This record gives sequence, C-alpha cells and structure tokens, in this order.
Amino acid sequence: MVLALRAWKFSLRSTVVAIMAASPAHAQSSPPEYRMRLRIEPAEATLDASVEMRFPDAAAGPRALADTLVFLLHGELWADSVAVGGVPAPFTQHPRLWELDYALVANEVRVPLEGLDLSRGVTVRYAGPMHASRARSPSDYMRIDADGAALRGYFYSPWFPVQDQGMDPAPISFERVEIETPAEFTAVFTGDRLEERREGGRWVSVWRAPDLPPADAQLTARRWRRIEGEGVTLHALPDSVSLAAADRLLGTVETWQAFYRTHYGTPRGGAQLHVLQMPRFGDIASGNVIGIARDGWTDFEPGSWQGRTLAHEMVHAFVQVPTPSDDPLYALVIEGFPSYFHLPALEVTQGAEYYRRWIAATDSAYSERRRTGRGRRGAALPAEKAIDAIPPEEIGSYKDAFVLNDRVPLFLAWVRRRLGDDAFFAWARELFARDALSRDAFVASLAPRLGSGGAKDLRLWLSTTEYPDRFRP
Repeated sequence: MVLALRAWKFSLRSTVVAIMAASPAHAQSSPPEYRMRLRIEPAEATLDASVEMRFPDAAAGPRALADTLVFLLHGELWADSVAVGGVPAPFTQHPRLWELDYALVANEVRVPLEGLDLSRGVTVRYAGPMHASRARSPSDYMRIDADGAALRGYFYSPWFPVQDQGMDPAPISFERVEIETPAEFTAVFTGDRLEERREGGRWVSVWRAPDLPPADAQLTARRWRRIEGEGVTLHALPDSVSLAAADRLLGTVETWQAFYRTHYGTPRGGAQLHVLQMPRFGDIASGNVIGIARDGWTDFEPGSWQGRTLAHEMVHAFVQVPTPSDDPLYALVIEGFPSYFHLPALEVTQGAEYYRRWIAATDSAYSERRRTGRGRRGAALPAEKAIDAIPPEEIGSYKDAFVLNDRVPLFLAWVRRRLGDDAFFAWARELFARDALSRDAFVASLAPRLGSGGAKDLRLWLSTTEYPDRFRP
C-alpha cells in the first residue's frame, strides 16, 4: 500500500495515448473514441502512455461536456500533461481510495473545462509503474514486471484513464491502440489486430476494438510463441511442456468454437479468438481474449476443470446480449447464460454421458445446498433468491456458488428437454442475435415455444425458488 499511496511521477518518452471522460450527468449518445500509444518496459516495470480522446457528439461545435473533466488512473500512474483541443490545460491530481483498483488506490485527475473546446479532443500523457498488489486478494494478479504486462481494465487495473461509473460503465471505442514492447515480447489487446511491425529494434502491434466495455480492455504482453489455428491464435510460453499442451488445446478450441458459431451465431468483441497462457490466477475472459492460468494450461484436458473453465470462458462472447444493469434478468445474462451454454459443446467432445452426469450432479448439489444452506467446504451460502431477483452488486455472491451456477443451468437444461435439440438451438441462435435483451423480451421469446403451461413454469423458474419434481432431470 505504501507504493500505491505515493504519487509517482515519471518523465514521458515519445509515446502517444489519450483518454478522459465526462460526468454521467453529461453522458454522450455516441461512445468516446480513444487513440493510444503505449510503451511497456518490463525490465523497469513501467508503462509510458499518451491517449487522445475525441467526443463524436462534440464535433458539431465547441461545447463543454461538464464544468470539470474528472478521470482516474491506477494509483501509481501519474499524469504528465493534459491538452484540450491542442491547447495545454491546467489540471490537478491526487491519490484517492477506489475499490475498483486492484491496489484500492487511484490517481484522480481533474481538468477545469471552462472556455475550452472539446470538439478537437483531449490528450493525456502519463506514466509510472504497476506493481503487484495483495490489497484485495491473491487473484488480483495485475502488474508489470520482468515477465511482461498482465493488465485488465475497469473493475481491476485502470491502465488507461477511466471515469468512475460504478457498476455500469459505458462502452469506449478504441479506434487505434499501438503497443510497443521489447522485441522478444508479444502483446495482445482485446479486439482486432490490424498490423504488426518492427520499429527501432522493438515490436509494435496495432489493435482496434469499437464499442468495447471498459472492463474488457485486457492488455497482456509476455514472451510467447504464437500458434495460428482456424479462427484462433494460441499464445504459449516457449518451453516444451507449454508447447505440447498448446497442441492439445488447439484442436479442442477449434471444435468448441465451431460448435458455438453454428449454434449460437457470431461472437461479440472480435472475429479472431486469442487464447493466452497467463500467470497464476489468470483465468479471464475479455471479449475475444481468453486467458488460462499457468497450471491449467500445462495440465489441460478437455473434460478437466481447466477444460470446463476454457469452454465456459469461450462461450461468454457468444451468449452475452447487451442487457441494462437494472433489468431483472441482468444476472442471468451476465453469469447465468455462460454457466450452461458451454455444456452442449463439452457434450460434443466428451460424449452424451458426460453431459448427463454433469446435469445430474448439478441437480444433486443444488438440492443439497437448498437443504443445508451450505456450499463448498461447508461455507455458508447467501439466502436463495429467485433468478430475476439478483441485483448486479450481488452477482459475486451467487456466481460459482448458488443459483447462477446450479438453478440456472438446470433451468436451461429443462428448456432444452422441453423443446428438443433442434428447436432449442434455433431459439438460442435467435436470442443471441438480438441487439438488446430484457426480461420481458426473454419471456416473450420463450413462453410461446414451451406450449401448454409453459408461461406458468417459466414464472416458477425465474421469479420463485420453487423446484418441483417435474423440473428435475
């Protein structure tokens, strides 16, 4: 915490990266556009950056979006300069406690906007280290060190300027993200890789990710060896054990991805899937980027815990339809859908009996949790809630513990049995093609397909905690 509480200031080299955000009261109808350049120095454990941010809605003429522009950086990063419309602007910065940073400390930068023209954008230059922290938990692995960079976005490690928007951050259009590293490192950002080049003995990769949730702005750089597959790129460490595991991974990933595309449609967040060998605790999913922690990578088998985790993380991009955080089915969409829709793909590689045993085991575990109120290792569970009664701030209490990981997959398995495979996957594909989803839209899409009594059963599943025998597998 001592390092995080200090205001670290580093001189910026020639880099380019820009960012900022307006108050929620002045939210824009079009997402802000970021154009960035980052220089990562693993040996020094530092990041140098410059970010240019433009507001499409301000292009019609000069106007201020708020009296003061306020944005946050990770607590060890320090703003070197701010320019508004190409004109240097005064600003202040100071550390503040912020629970959405893995070190619990952010650097708050404030820029008075009176008389300034935002139509030409805002440029922020900043730099500093990002050390490992255990302020929250060991699973907050974010850092820059000699092994490279392992950074996540909003909710975790704000390596780019962000606005404090609570649990419902607005998307950002990352129009151009240039990442410069030493030549032996490969960098991956969420979205589409546009180009790569050597520049002065270093390596530069260029990415684009329009309308990206800021929590998905995953940036990782390591000494990887890249393995190209059909629609997927694996990034493995160069040792023989990691490379051998990559061969096993590639065929499995291609099979699952083909299943998802056929039955669920086009993934959100980029066409090319990137699967990364990550440090410990690095099991993540951010758009089209999936990380597998080191042990899960080297011990990979399709039917293992690591395999199920990978299949689960892969399916996120296919099944998460944009849903307002205040909608009653938000928790179902965010964590409930991915808890089931990977299982039919596992059925393809592991067999129908694997799927049947998994559903039976889930039914048994759910019934036991309902009876005892206890979960893994006897830990007390939160009180059972209806699926549509779990608010966003309580998702963490139910994810991988209760309701979202047992009642929800049992509900969707019941829907599949009731509809039959052909009708079920036709419904799923139609559902995941939507631009937006709500509880009313979900019920309207499913209830007529369920036939007689379907609307009543759907209400029992979603809005109560009842579990009659006819629902059981």
